[in-house]
Amino acid sequence: MKLSWIGEQMEEHVGSMLVLWKDKYKGLYLAPVCRVLDLSAKEADELIRSMLITHDLGKLVRHYQDHLEKGTGLRGYRHEILSAALTSMAFSKRPWRTYLSATVMLHHEPILLGQVRRIGERYASLTHAYKSLSLAASDNGIIRLTEDGVETINKILKEEGFPEAVPSEISIRSCLRELKRTVVLSSLVNDRLLIRIKVATLLHVLVLLDALAAKRREGDQGGTFVSRRAKIAEVGELT
Repeated sequence: MKLSWIGEQMEEHVGSMLVLWKDKYKGLYLAPVCRVLDLSAKEADELIRSMLITHDLGKLVRHYQDHLEKGTGLRGYRHEILSAALTSMAFSKRPWRTYLSATVMLHHEPILLGQVRRIGERYASLTHAYKSLSLAASDNGIIRLTEDGVETINKILKEEGFPEAVPSEISIRSCLRELKRTVVLSSLVNDRLLIRIKVATLLHVLVLLDALAAKRREGDQGGTFVSRRAKIAEVGELT
């Protein structure tokens, strides 16, 4: 089980995003990403590609797959929370690890914050993350990804030249540790406003390509603020 959406396999969605990046949007966005994040072209390209490959890792759990295949309720589960923890762990040796994890965690920010506000919170907390992660975990607190899903993502990573691999399971405790690290380093220490600008730059690229790839899905308009406005921007194109 490795669906990205109803009737769409994970490798199809990720593959579409990688093609869009390499064939068109790399030429538009690589230089700005290098400038804002102070990265070399090679580093920026690796960061973007790792982000595209791993942003939906949290969908590769039975709880989410049952939602796509059987129509069962998600009950508040947010896949990007697990995705962020897994990317932080898998890319732990990369200097841009925090930017990657923060961007993945926020790539559905309006939905995530809307959910948080509905339960009366001011911001997404580790308590909220724990509740979401618990929905995908076994009784002993272990979250297991589908075997074919992990194989698919790790195959793509290898084909793209990455030595990293995504783990097949992770504990809630480890997830919370990775998420805490990401939150602290991206919003509580150093120059948090500058870090937010860097994350926002990456978010623009991820949200745009995610929406463009999703636009091909039946029943999914890929509607986001970025993708809708890109139609009238000089650097965006939805055709």
